[in-house]
Amino acid sequence: MQTNGIIGGLYTITEWATRLALTNILWLIFNIPVLLSVLTLLIVTSMHDLIFISAITVILLPLFFFPATSAMFAVIRRWIIGEVDVRIISSFWQHYKRNYVRSMVGGIAIILIWVIFLLDYYYFVNFVHERFEYLFYGLLIYLFMFTIHFFSNTAHFDMHVRLTLKNSLLMTLKNPVLSFIISVISLFILFISFSFAPFLIPFFMGSFIAIISFTGFYRVCLNIPVKK
Repeated sequence: MQTNGIIGGLYTITEWATRLALTNILWLIFNIPVLLSVLTLLIVTSMHDLIFISAITVILLPLFFFPATSAMFAVIRRWIIGEVDVRIISSFWQHYKRNYVRSMVGGIAIILIWVIFLLDYYYFVNFVHERFEYLFYGLLIYLFMFTIHFFSNTAHFDMHVRLTLKNSLLMTLKNPVLSFIISVISLFILFISFSFAPFLIPFFMGSFIAIISFTGFYRVCLNIPVKK
């Protein structure tokens, strides 16, 4: 019995690792234009090219990153709610097509919020007082979590993008402790992936963040009032 238990445990771990890796690889494939743009940012030398490529990257994010990330969250959502027999590739593509417009429109809104946030950060820290930096660090965490909640809401609820954004904001504000914990864990995964374990990037980085974020979201989503 003990041997069977160990074998069963290893099988479960292997199965979940395979699911997460395949989902993460699909997510990266659908983000290839964004990845190429980001890599170009790392090699440009002139300020003119930096501004131009940054603008291109901002345009590409709602077109590719947001739909692909929403599709990844949708696939992982099905596992969390108990649908274990999921064909990952076909499911990913199905959710990608179905939620593309909502993800793109929501992505445009969120990108605009991030741009305003960064411009405010630059202005207040450099021209008002440098101590505003600490305030913006706190806002950064909650803006990051608002973005993550948007993906969870898009994957879990079929609603207008305006209501999706509203529910994401409510989730962030009404569950500050959960939002803070998920943000810290997600940022830690990003830090580890880029600093010490780059092998996580192609196989597990995105899917790890998605499964942790949606698990926390799913535990409290029924307590959030949702207008239909």
